[in-house]
Amino acid sequence: MPREQTRTAEAPQPRPSVAATPGFAKAEGRHGKLRLDLSEYTGETPEHVLEAIRATPGEELAAYPEYEAFTAELATYLGVEPECVCIFAGSDEGLRIIVQSYFDAGDTGVVVTPSFPMYPLYLKLIGAHTVEVPLGEKPPFAFDLTGICAALESGAKGLFVPSPTNPTGTWAEPQTWVELAKEFPESLIVVDEAYADFAPQALVCGGHSLGAGEPAVTRMRNLVVTGSFSKALGLAGLRIGWAVAHPSVIEVLSRVRSPYSVNAVAMRATRALMLEPQAISQRLAAVLEGKQRLIEGLAALEVPTFVGEANAVLAFVGDEAAPRIAAALKGRGILVRDVSKQPLLAGTLRISAGLVPQVDTLLAALAEEYSGAG
Repeated sequence: MPREQTRTAEAPQPRPSVAATPGFAKAEGRHGKLRLDLSEYTGETPEHVLEAIRATPGEELAAYPEYEAFTAELATYLGVEPECVCIFAGSDEGLRIIVQSYFDAGDTGVVVTPSFPMYPLYLKLIGAHTVEVPLGEKPPFAFDLTGICAALESGAKGLFVPSPTNPTGTWAEPQTWVELAKEFPESLIVVDEAYADFAPQALVCGGHSLGAGEPAVTRMRNLVVTGSFSKALGLAGLRIGWAVAHPSVIEVLSRVRSPYSVNAVAMRATRALMLEPQAISQRLAAVLEGKQRLIEGLAALEVPTFVGEANAVLAFVGDEAAPRIAAALKGRGILVRDVSKQPLLAGTLRISAGLVPQVDTLLAALAEEYSGAG
């Protein structure tokens, strides 16, 4: 049937909230370079993990993945019951699912700044509003708990807070967020523990010795903790993350999540890693050793720093110097993160802690740059 002549030829348009969203700036061209910009693990993947990947049967690749057995193993690793765990293709997918599950257009979410830019982006995409609560203006860049409480008291639907934060590494005692959830039972408190492997303690901890689990996470209906295997545990390329919460919350997230977003190879690699706690401890120790070398090396170069509880150091190199030094290092094949445009961080580079030889390479290049500038 011929179309009516009155119809226009204009293509379908995205929702206004999507059209107004710039999206996340993804880094490209990083392979083959010294990657000290995105807080990834920079060592080799353990051979037993590679062997587990190679041993994946063809039949398993041809079938949709099944999650029950893996979720039970992950729950044991995290120290909770299986019904309290939901897995995702990276914790960022989990954060998006949380927003889609609990927020409507017109709702308000509270975020701290500076922090992970995907929190406000996910809220904006569904037409929700964002209230930003800045960290303290000077080191230690502490959480403004008074400001967070005031934002929640104004009727916000929930809070998204990383602990430790990215990029500052700001951290608070886990009980802080439990008490906040108790004080605001009608608000969803989402604690992003992507960097918690490096912190003194966590709400939910894996098979390492740096923290102690908090059973309140699984008893409260308004507290969610997300985590990742992308940072300390070095599986960023396989995209696997998790959320821990009360079973009623997990049931909601499981309904909204894509049924097969986590792939079979990612589960096999993660299972192999979880079964070797000594390998995990060694990886953590290597990163912390690299972090200490970075701190000492920057001090020797007389570069002011702030050291938080994540696997990176903030280097205060100056407003004009930050982009110049980042570009010069990139020319040498060394990537660091210029965060000088973020709130509170003018003139700052975030440098991830690589392994000791990698940190020494960076420090030698920095010394040459400072020598040449002088």
